[in-house]
Amino acid sequence: MTPERPVVVLCPKPDDETVSAARFLATEIGCPIQPRRGRTIAGVFREGHDAVIGVSKTHASFFISSHEPPFLFHPGLAKNRIGSLLRGEPETLTRAAGLVEGSTFFDATLGRATDALVVAHAVGDSGRVVGVEANPIVAAVVRLGLRRSVVPGKAVTAAMRRVEARQGDHRDALAAEASDSWDVVYFDPFFEKQVRGSVDMTPLRLVGCHDGVSVGALEEAQRVARRCVVHKVRVDHDPPPAIQDWNLVRGKRRTGYLVWHKG
Repeated sequence: MTPERPVVVLCPKPDDETVSAARFLATEIGCPIQPRRGRTIAGVFREGHDAVIGVSKTHASFFISSHEPPFLFHPGLAKNRIGSLLRGEPETLTRAAGLVEGSTFFDATLGRATDALVVAHAVGDSGRVVGVEANPIVAAVVRLGLRRSVVPGKAVTAAMRRVEARQGDHRDALAAEASDSWDVVYFDPFFEKQVRGSVDMTPLRLVGCHDGVSVGALEEAQRVARRCVVHKVRVDHDPPPAIQDWNLVRGKRRTGYLVWHKG
């Protein structure tokens, strides 16, 4: 559910770059900016706001409650996966999708953009990666992080700059794309049960969109994809009926990818 009374709150003594980041978020989200004025996050919520986006000199944090961990952008496991690719080691998503330098990739469920970052590294400067995120605040925080964040390792930072984050419903976004316009269309919806040990996903599960992938969206993806549609799944659970006949590429632990190939 999208918050109705969000507010962007600046850290104490913000520099010009932090103020610029706060203005970007406020414009993207359509909400006011306030100085911290010594208030706690709980204090800001007590003033009637239902979401608080705190902006510091290093990152933005999206709170839906003073009692829950905030959502913030960071590359997470993408750093390790890009490192594997740099060492010439196999990476399951890029293998399942058949990605090469210059491939185009439409991520219909962007979230924190972890998979999109790995893909952006794999396809290089000549490729293209676009991701769509339903929650407008998540989309704004991720877009800011992709533009602003700098992490150790030039390859990860370069991948961040290649990902184009959009806000919207993936069904509408796919319907607006021409047939055969993207090499790969990708879905990574929330699993019904969180994978054990993936506590890093908890903040995103709190604020993300939990709508599943409809049959209509899958049909649109098949129309838009030039080569294949990829859907992340838990291999220890039955997949949705509409994709049960797709080819399974197993990943590590309990996840894998079901792949539909065109032609």
